[in-house]
Amino acid sequence: MSYLVKLIDPVDNRAYYMEWSSICDGPNTYGMSLEEFAAYYRDEYGRLEFEHRFPNRMKRVEEFGTSERRETSVHGTIGFNRAGKNETVLSFEQILEHFCRHPGEGELPEGSDPYGKIPAEISLSYKGN
Repeated sequence: MSYLVKLIDPVDNRAYYMEWSSICDGPNTYGMSLEEFAAYYRDEYGRLEFEHRFPNRMKRVEEFGTSERRETSVHGTIGFNRAGKNETVLSFEQILEHFCRHPGEGELPEGSDPYGKIPAEISLSYKGN
């Protein structure tokens, strides 16, 4: 299963859209503009999916930053990721840098220990029971 996410770069306020995998807990794509992402989605999933499902998913993305229904922020969706080298947890900034600002350039960054301390930006968004 995958989610659609929108990352806003705090440096220049640019929006990046990407597909996020709940299987590998990381990006399926690099960050793209909305126009590029819509074209990718249509090519990847077909016209029917694009016309019927994409608009509702994107409405949620624009409101919450994620199409995931159980989360109310993009940080909740991407926070507990395995997107770094050796499946380490990347910070929001590391994800922006490697997957959006400079997609695919350089080696995959080493993140934090997934069993270590949870970054503040992520723990603030968690609304567990």
